Amino acid sequence: MKKGTFISRYYVYYTVLFCIGYYGTEGLCNTTAVGADINGVPRLSVPESSHSFGQIYRGEKVQHRFLLKNIGDGELEIRKVRASCGCTAAEPSRKIVPPGGEAYIEATFNSHNFVGKVTKTVMVDTNDPAEPTYTLTLEALILEEVVADPSRLILGQIRQGEGKNINVVVKSPTGLDLKVLSAQSSSKALQVASTEKEADGVYAVKLEVKKDSPIGRFSGDLVVQTNSQRQPTITVPFYGEVVSDIAVFPLQLSFGLVKKGTEAVRLVLVTFYNQEVKLAKVEVESEVFSLRENSQSEGGFCRLDIVLNKEAPAGRLSGNLKIYTTSKSQPLITIPLSATVKE
Repeated sequence: MKKGTFISRYYVYYTVLFCIGYYGTEGLCNTTAVGADINGVPRLSVPESSHSFGQIYRGEKVQHRFLLKNIGDGELEIRKVRASCGCTAAEPSRKIVPPGGEAYIEATFNSHNFVGKVTKTVMVDTNDPAEPTYTLTLEALILEEVVADPSRLILGQIRQGEGKNINVVVKSPTGLDLKVLSAQSSSKALQVASTEKEADGVYAVKLEVKKDSPIGRFSGDLVVQTNSQRQPTITVPFYGEVVSDIAVFPLQLSFGLVKKGTEAVRLVLVTFYNQEVKLAKVEVESEVFSLRENSQSEGGFCRLDIVLNKEAPAGRLSGNLKIYTTSKSQPLITIPLSATVKE
Protein backbone atom coordinates (compact mmCIF):
# COMPACT_ATOMS: atom_id res chain seq x y z
CA MET A 1 0.00 0.00 0.00
CA LYS A 2 1.20 3.45 -0.86
CA LYS A 3 1.95 5.73 2.02
CA GLY A 4 0.01 8.68 0.52
CA THR A 5 -3.17 6.61 0.11
CA PHE A 6 -3.08 5.45 3.74
CA ILE A 7 -2.67 9.03 5.03
CA SER A 8 -5.63 10.23 2.88
CA ARG A 9 -7.94 7.54 4.19
CA TYR A 10 -6.87 8.19 7.79
CA TYR A 11 -7.56 11.89 7.33
CA VAL A 12 -11.12 11.27 6.02
CA TYR A 13 -11.92 8.83 8.85
CA TYR A 14 -10.65 11.27 11.48
CA THR A 15 -12.69 14.11 9.99
CA VAL A 16 -15.95 12.08 10.11
CA LEU A 17 -15.37 11.12 13.77
CA PHE A 18 -14.58 14.69 14.66
CA CYS A 19 -17.83 15.90 13.05
CA ILE A 20 -19.97 13.33 14.88
CA GLY A 21 -18.30 13.83 18.23
CA TYR A 22 -17.91 17.56 18.28
CA TYR A 23 -20.67 19.00 16.15
CA GLY A 24 -23.29 16.33 16.72
CA THR A 25 -24.81 18.22 19.64
CA GLU A 26 -25.03 21.34 17.48
CA GLY A 27 -26.98 19.49 14.75
CA LEU A 28 -24.42 20.08 11.99
CA CYS A 29 -24.45 16.38 11.05
CA ASN A 30 -28.03 15.75 12.28
CA THR A 31 -30.64 14.85 9.62
CA THR A 32 -33.67 15.14 11.94
CA ALA A 33 -34.38 18.70 10.87
CA VAL A 34 -34.69 17.61 7.23
CA GLY A 35 -37.24 14.92 8.16
CA ALA A 36 -39.28 17.42 10.20
CA ASP A 37 -39.68 19.67 7.16
CA ILE A 38 -41.09 16.75 5.15
CA ASN A 39 -43.59 15.70 7.87
CA GLY A 40 -45.01 19.12 8.67
CA VAL A 41 -48.31 19.73 10.46
CA PRO A 42 -51.45 20.47 8.36
CA ARG A 43 -53.86 23.17 9.49
CA LEU A 44 -57.41 23.64 8.14
CA SER A 45 -58.72 27.18 7.73
CA VAL A 46 -62.25 28.02 6.53
CA PRO A 47 -62.77 31.72 5.65
CA GLU A 48 -66.60 31.29 5.79
CA SER A 49 -67.74 28.43 8.02
CA SER A 50 -71.40 29.58 8.16
CA HIS A 51 -73.69 30.64 5.33
CA SER A 52 -77.27 31.96 5.37
CA PHE A 53 -79.51 31.54 2.32
CA GLY A 54 -81.92 34.10 3.76
CA GLN A 55 -85.58 33.66 2.81
CA ILE A 56 -86.38 30.85 0.41
CA TYR A 57 -89.61 29.12 -0.54
CA ARG A 58 -90.44 25.60 0.48
CA GLY A 59 -89.48 23.14 -2.23
CA GLU A 60 -86.48 25.12 -3.46
CA LYS A 61 -83.01 23.57 -3.67
CA VAL A 62 -80.14 25.92 -2.90
CA GLN A 63 -76.37 25.45 -3.02
CA HIS A 64 -73.32 26.97 -1.43
CA ARG A 65 -69.61 26.36 -1.98
CA PHE A 66 -67.41 26.29 1.12
CA LEU A 67 -63.72 27.14 0.60
CA LEU A 68 -61.15 25.12 2.58
CA LYS A 69 -57.52 26.26 2.96
CA ASN A 70 -54.42 24.51 4.25
CA ILE A 71 -52.37 27.08 6.16
CA GLY A 72 -50.08 24.47 7.73
CA ASP A 73 -46.73 23.12 6.53
CA GLY A 74 -47.92 19.52 5.97
CA GLU A 75 -50.38 17.93 3.53
CA LEU A 76 -54.04 18.27 4.60
CA GLU A 77 -56.10 15.12 4.02
CA ILE A 78 -59.91 15.55 3.76
CA ARG A 79 -60.98 12.12 4.96
CA LYS A 80 -64.78 12.33 5.12
CA VAL A 81 -67.68 14.73 4.55
CA ARG A 82 -70.98 14.15 6.43
CA ALA A 83 -74.19 16.16 6.01
CA SER A 84 -77.27 16.33 8.26
CA CYS A 85 -80.80 15.42 7.15
CA GLY A 86 -82.10 17.44 4.20
CA CYS A 87 -78.61 18.45 3.20
CA THR A 88 -76.13 16.79 0.84
CA ALA A 89 -72.48 17.55 0.28
CA ALA A 90 -70.45 16.50 -2.74
CA GLU A 91 -66.97 15.05 -2.43
CA PRO A 92 -64.30 17.74 -1.99
CA SER A 93 -62.68 19.08 -5.14
CA ARG A 94 -59.45 17.49 -3.92
CA LYS A 95 -58.84 15.15 -0.97
CA ILE A 96 -55.14 15.98 -0.53
CA VAL A 97 -54.42 19.69 -0.13
CA PRO A 98 -50.74 20.74 -0.13
CA PRO A 99 -49.45 23.53 2.15
CA GLY A 100 -50.88 26.82 0.90
CA GLY A 101 -53.40 24.98 -1.28
CA GLU A 102 -57.20 25.17 -1.43
CA ALA A 103 -60.20 22.89 -1.96
CA TYR A 104 -63.94 23.39 -1.87
CA ILE A 105 -67.07 21.47 -0.88
CA GLU A 106 -70.40 22.01 -2.65
CA ALA A 107 -73.35 21.72 -0.21
CA THR A 108 -76.98 21.43 -1.39
CA PHE A 109 -80.05 21.99 0.80
CA ASN A 110 -83.50 20.68 -0.19
CA SER A 111 -86.22 22.66 1.61
CA HIS A 112 -89.10 20.37 0.59
CA ASN A 113 -89.74 18.93 4.07
CA PHE A 114 -89.03 22.04 6.15
CA VAL A 115 -90.81 25.22 7.23
CA GLY A 116 -89.57 28.22 9.23
CA LYS A 117 -86.01 28.80 10.42
CA VAL A 118 -83.78 25.81 9.71
CA THR A 119 -80.12 25.12 10.49
CA LYS A 120 -78.19 22.31 8.84
CA THR A 121 -74.60 21.18 9.27
CA VAL A 122 -71.84 19.60 7.21
CA MET A 123 -69.09 17.81 9.17
CA VAL A 124 -65.61 17.66 7.63
CA ASP A 125 -63.11 15.11 8.98
CA THR A 126 -59.42 15.85 8.29
CA ASN A 127 -55.96 15.00 9.60
CA ASP A 128 -55.60 18.41 11.25
CA PRO A 129 -54.46 17.40 14.76
CA ALA A 130 -55.76 20.64 16.30
CA GLU A 131 -59.35 20.19 15.00
CA PRO A 132 -59.92 16.80 13.31
CA THR A 133 -63.66 17.47 12.79
CA TYR A 134 -64.77 20.86 11.49
CA THR A 135 -68.43 21.95 11.36
CA LEU A 136 -69.87 23.97 8.48
CA THR A 137 -73.30 25.54 8.97
CA LEU A 138 -76.16 26.41 6.59
CA GLU A 139 -79.17 28.49 7.62
CA ALA A 140 -82.42 29.44 5.88
CA LEU A 141 -85.84 30.91 6.61
CA ILE A 142 -88.29 28.78 4.63
CA LEU A 143 -91.56 30.39 3.52
CA GLU A 144 -94.66 28.69 2.14
CA GLU A 145 -96.50 30.10 -0.87
CA VAL A 146 -99.39 27.68 -0.27
CA VAL A 147 -100.48 26.28 3.09
CA ALA A 148 -103.08 23.80 4.29
CA ASP A 149 -104.87 24.22 7.62
CA PRO A 150 -104.66 21.82 9.34
CA SER A 151 -101.43 20.51 7.83
CA ARG A 152 -102.03 17.02 9.31
CA LEU A 153 -105.27 15.18 10.14
CA ILE A 154 -105.32 12.93 13.20
CA LEU A 155 -108.92 11.74 13.14
CA GLY A 156 -108.79 9.34 16.07
CA GLN A 157 -111.53 6.72 16.41
CA ILE A 158 -114.76 7.06 14.44
CA ARG A 159 -117.77 4.91 15.23
CA GLN A 160 -119.02 2.92 12.27
CA GLY A 161 -122.50 4.17 11.36
CA GLU A 162 -121.79 7.70 12.56
CA GLY A 163 -119.21 8.87 10.01
CA LYS A 164 -117.35 12.17 10.17
CA ASN A 165 -116.97 15.38 8.11
CA ILE A 166 -113.71 17.37 7.99
CA ASN A 167 -112.69 20.63 6.28
CA VAL A 168 -109.18 21.49 5.13
CA VAL A 169 -108.56 25.15 4.20
CA VAL A 170 -106.01 25.82 1.44
CA LYS A 171 -104.70 29.38 1.05
CA SER A 172 -101.68 31.50 0.13
CA PRO A 173 -100.07 33.72 2.82
CA THR A 174 -98.06 35.56 0.12
CA GLY A 175 -101.04 37.02 -1.72
CA LEU A 176 -100.87 34.64 -4.68
CA ASP A 177 -104.05 34.47 -6.78
CA LEU A 178 -104.41 30.85 -5.75
CA LYS A 179 -106.45 28.30 -7.62
CA VAL A 180 -107.02 24.73 -6.44
CA LEU A 181 -107.02 22.53 -9.53
CA SER A 182 -107.83 19.19 -7.88
CA ALA A 183 -107.93 17.33 -4.57
CA GLN A 184 -107.65 13.56 -4.12
CA SER A 185 -107.46 11.15 -1.20
CA SER A 186 -105.27 8.05 -1.32
CA SER A 187 -107.64 6.09 0.96
CA LYS A 188 -111.19 4.90 0.32
CA ALA A 189 -111.98 5.41 4.01
CA LEU A 190 -111.56 9.21 3.71
CA GLN A 191 -113.07 10.65 0.54
CA VAL A 192 -113.14 14.14 -0.98
CA ALA A 193 -116.75 15.32 -1.00
CA SER A 194 -116.17 18.70 -2.70
CA THR A 195 -113.75 21.58 -3.23
CA GLU A 196 -115.27 25.03 -2.77
CA LYS A 197 -113.86 28.52 -3.23
CA GLU A 198 -114.71 30.60 -0.17
CA ALA A 199 -112.88 33.86 -1.01
CA ASP A 200 -110.06 35.15 -3.19
CA GLY A 201 -107.22 32.67 -2.82
CA VAL A 202 -109.00 30.62 -0.13
CA TYR A 203 -110.46 27.16 -0.77
CA ALA A 204 -112.19 24.62 1.45
CA VAL A 205 -111.62 20.94 0.72
CA LYS A 206 -114.49 19.01 2.32
CA LEU A 207 -113.69 15.43 3.38
CA GLU A 208 -115.93 12.64 4.61
CA VAL A 209 -115.56 9.36 6.46
CA LYS A 210 -118.68 7.54 5.34
CA LYS A 211 -121.04 5.81 7.77
CA ASP A 212 -120.53 2.44 6.10
CA SER A 213 -116.70 2.61 6.04
CA PRO A 214 -115.15 -0.76 6.94
CA ILE A 215 -113.85 -1.34 10.45
CA GLY A 216 -110.12 -0.88 10.93
CA ARG A 217 -107.28 1.61 10.87
CA PHE A 218 -106.68 3.77 7.82
CA SER A 219 -104.06 6.28 6.73
CA GLY A 220 -103.02 8.09 3.60
CA ASP A 221 -102.54 11.52 2.03
CA LEU A 222 -104.81 14.27 0.81
CA VAL A 223 -103.05 15.55 -2.33
CA VAL A 224 -104.04 19.05 -3.50
CA GLN A 225 -102.90 20.38 -6.89
CA THR A 226 -102.62 24.18 -7.22
CA ASN A 227 -101.52 26.78 -9.77
CA SER A 228 -98.48 27.71 -7.66
CA GLN A 229 -95.19 27.40 -9.54
CA ARG A 230 -93.23 26.99 -6.33
CA GLN A 231 -95.64 24.58 -4.57
CA PRO A 232 -97.87 22.97 -7.18
CA THR A 233 -98.64 20.06 -4.82
CA ILE A 234 -99.70 20.22 -1.16
CA THR A 235 -99.82 16.96 0.79
CA VAL A 236 -101.82 16.55 3.99
CA PRO A 237 -101.24 13.18 5.75
CA PHE A 238 -104.12 11.66 7.71
CA TYR A 239 -104.64 8.85 10.22
CA GLY A 240 -107.76 7.35 11.76
CA GLU A 241 -109.63 4.23 12.79
CA VAL A 242 -113.18 3.10 12.16
CA VAL A 243 -114.49 1.14 15.13
CA SER A 244 -117.72 -0.69 15.79
CA ASP A 245 -119.09 -1.93 19.12
CA ILE A 246 -115.82 -3.74 19.92
CA ALA A 247 -112.15 -3.44 18.98
CA VAL A 248 -109.60 -6.22 19.60
CA PHE A 249 -105.82 -5.89 19.70
CA PRO A 250 -103.88 -7.58 18.29
CA LEU A 251 -105.83 -8.98 15.36
CA GLN A 252 -103.32 -11.88 15.18
CA LEU A 253 -101.45 -13.18 18.22
CA SER A 254 -97.95 -14.60 17.75
CA PHE A 255 -95.87 -16.02 20.60
CA GLY A 256 -92.76 -16.02 18.43
CA LEU A 257 -89.95 -18.46 19.30
CA VAL A 258 -90.42 -20.30 22.62
CA LYS A 259 -88.10 -22.87 24.24
CA LYS A 260 -89.70 -26.27 24.80
CA GLY A 261 -90.89 -26.82 28.34
CA THR A 262 -91.46 -23.11 28.94
CA GLU A 263 -94.85 -21.57 29.60
CA ALA A 264 -95.48 -18.30 27.72
CA VAL A 265 -98.27 -15.76 28.21
CA ARG A 266 -99.53 -13.11 25.79
CA LEU A 267 -102.20 -10.43 26.16
CA VAL A 268 -105.32 -9.74 24.07
CA LEU A 269 -107.11 -6.47 24.83
CA VAL A 270 -110.83 -6.07 24.07
CA THR A 271 -112.21 -2.52 23.99
CA PHE A 272 -115.97 -1.86 24.25
CA TYR A 273 -117.17 1.29 22.46
CA ASN A 274 -120.79 0.34 23.03
CA GLN A 275 -121.21 -0.05 26.79
CA GLU A 276 -124.36 -2.13 26.30
CA VAL A 277 -122.36 -4.88 24.59
CA LYS A 278 -120.98 -7.69 26.75
CA LEU A 279 -118.80 -10.77 26.33
CA ALA A 280 -120.95 -13.87 25.95
CA LYS A 281 -118.20 -16.48 25.82
CA VAL A 282 -114.47 -16.85 25.15
CA GLU A 283 -112.90 -20.12 24.04
CA VAL A 284 -109.64 -21.39 22.59
CA GLU A 285 -109.61 -23.92 19.76
CA SER A 286 -106.29 -25.66 20.42
CA GLU A 287 -104.65 -28.36 22.53
CA VAL A 288 -101.54 -26.28 23.27
CA PHE A 289 -103.05 -22.83 23.89
CA SER A 290 -105.42 -22.01 26.75
CA LEU A 291 -107.20 -19.10 28.40
CA ARG A 292 -106.06 -18.15 31.88
CA GLU A 293 -108.96 -18.08 34.33
CA ASN A 294 -108.04 -14.75 35.93
CA SER A 295 -108.85 -12.71 32.81
CA GLN A 296 -109.69 -9.16 33.88
CA SER A 297 -112.57 -6.86 32.91
CA GLU A 298 -112.39 -3.21 33.94
CA GLY A 299 -114.38 -0.19 32.71
CA GLY A 300 -114.64 -0.36 28.92
CA PHE A 301 -111.78 -2.87 28.60
CA CYS A 302 -111.31 -6.59 28.99
CA ARG A 303 -107.93 -8.28 29.30
CA LEU A 304 -107.52 -11.86 28.10
CA ASP A 305 -104.35 -13.76 29.05
CA ILE A 306 -103.58 -16.46 26.47
CA VAL A 307 -101.18 -19.20 27.59
CA LEU A 308 -98.89 -21.44 25.55
CA ASN A 309 -98.70 -24.56 27.72
CA LYS A 310 -95.25 -25.82 28.76
CA GLU A 311 -96.24 -29.31 27.56
CA ALA A 312 -96.46 -28.02 23.95
CA PRO A 313 -94.41 -30.16 21.53
CA ALA A 314 -91.62 -28.80 19.36
CA GLY A 315 -92.63 -27.38 15.99
CA ARG A 316 -94.90 -24.72 14.54
CA LEU A 317 -98.17 -24.53 16.40
CA SER A 318 -101.45 -22.77 15.65
CA GLY A 319 -104.94 -22.29 17.02
CA ASN A 320 -107.80 -19.79 17.31
CA LEU A 321 -109.13 -17.55 20.05
CA LYS A 322 -112.89 -17.09 19.62
CA ILE A 323 -114.63 -14.16 21.30
CA TYR A 324 -118.45 -14.29 21.34
CA THR A 325 -120.30 -11.04 22.14
CA THR A 326 -123.84 -9.66 22.38
CA SER A 327 -123.14 -7.20 19.54
CA LYS A 328 -125.40 -7.58 16.49
CA SER A 329 -122.66 -6.37 14.16
CA GLN A 330 -119.81 -8.33 15.82
CA PRO A 331 -121.26 -11.49 17.35
CA LEU A 332 -117.98 -13.41 16.81
CA ILE A 333 -114.39 -12.21 16.62
CA THR A 334 -111.70 -14.77 15.75
CA ILE A 335 -108.02 -14.15 16.59
CA PRO A 336 -105.48 -16.55 14.99
CA LEU A 337 -102.82 -17.89 17.40
CA SER A 338 -99.33 -19.08 16.46
CA ALA A 339 -96.02 -20.10 18.05
CA THR A 340 -92.78 -21.90 17.20
CA VAL A 341 -91.45 -24.22 19.92
CA LYS A 342 -87.77 -25.16 19.76
CA GLU A 343 -85.94 -27.98 21.56
